Parts: sequence; C-alpha cells; structure tokens
Amino acid sequence: MTPTKSHSARLAVAGALSAALLTGGAGGAIAASHPIHPAPYRAPAKSSISIRVSPTTVKAGQQVTVIGRAQGLKSGSRVQLQHRSNGKWTSLHASTTVQRGGAYKLTAKLNSKGKQVLRVYDGTTTSSPVTVTVH
Repeated sequence: MTPTKSHSARLAVAGALSAALLTGGAGGAIAASHPIHPAPYRAPAKSSISIRVSPTTVKAGQQVTVIGRAQGLKSGSRVQLQHRSNGKWTSLHASTTVQRGGAYKLTAKLNSKGKQVLRVYDGTTTSSPVTVTVH
C-alpha cells in the first residue's frame, strides 16, 4: 500500500510533535498550539470606611450614633471617631471594633456648640468627613 499525501502529512506532524516532546518536554509541544498568557496584575484591594451619623442636628451634650462599613479591614480592627478642631484631627473618646462583614457602630456625646466635622479612622484609612450641627 502506497501512502497518500494526507497520510504523509499526518506522519510529518506526528514526528514533529514527538521531536518537540523529546527535546523540549510537554511544555514546548503545548506552547506551540496553546500560548500561555500570564494572569493580569491586580493591585491589592484598597481599604475604605463609610460613615453615616444620626441625628445630624443635636443639642449640646446629646449623643450621636455613627454607623458604617469598613472594607478591606480585618474584623476586630479598631476604628476611632475623630473631629476637626482648629484645623487638626483629634480623637474623641469613642471607638469600636469592626465586626465580621465590616460593619461598625459607635456613639459619641458632642458638647461643643457649632458645626462639628467628624470622621472615622483606623490608623491608615479614613472615612469621608460628615458634619453635625450642635445647638
């Protein structure tokens, strides 16, 4: 029986793959037909803290409740309530730990009259500032 052209072509391809396996291992043979693409670089997730204060208007000495969610922070991380005083952020006596799922809740008594600008801080990440009016 005489080999046909298609039979000869199949023998040539099989021989080339066999040679590739012998000289370069399986990776060389697979790489020829299926190029390997590295996974794209993904930057580490940034942490963020959301904040919501209720009520937003209080009388001096009344408490406000601060709730929010901390993404990218481990549960058990401590968050601290801060207010801006004379252009500087200072910590108030109100802190709590982040729960599983990222939620936190704390209360604080505001004594100084006027607009109080508050934020939540964990040591590296800060929430956006919110304003509470104290009468």
